Amino acid sequence: MVSRAINEVLFIIAPFIVLFIIRLADDSIEQLIYMSDPAIASCIMWGQLAARFEALKGHKDENSDNFNLFTNTLRLISLLSVILYAVLVMKPLGIGWQWFKNLFFLFTLASFVFLSHMSFRLESEINTNE
Repeated sequence: MVSRAINEVLFIIAPFIVLFIIRLADDSIEQLIYMSDPAIASCIMWGQLAARFEALKGHKDENSDNFNLFTNTLRLISLLSVILYAVLVMKPLGIGWQWFKNLFFLFTLASFVFLSHMSFRLESEINTNE
């Protein structure tokens, strides 16, 4: 299950890794810090997590209020990522916002692997109990 989550994150970020390598080859370290692509990648990952947990809704032994709160929180984080991406594309922000975006992306990667593993485990428990 962990390997499934890691494979999924690698599939999502593979285009961004290629872009990162191209920017490194061009010696554009400053462009690496200022590119807005990590914000849209974060949005994709949070949205995918929200959809995955939404698909697990409605099974027995589930606390639906907490589950709804959790999936809505994932959707909110995804929406904030889109807003951050739109702001970064429309108007260049200061270096502090750029570092925030990059640290948020690293947090998103770690969260995606952990929450994907958790959803896969929950899915397998549901399938074995049915």
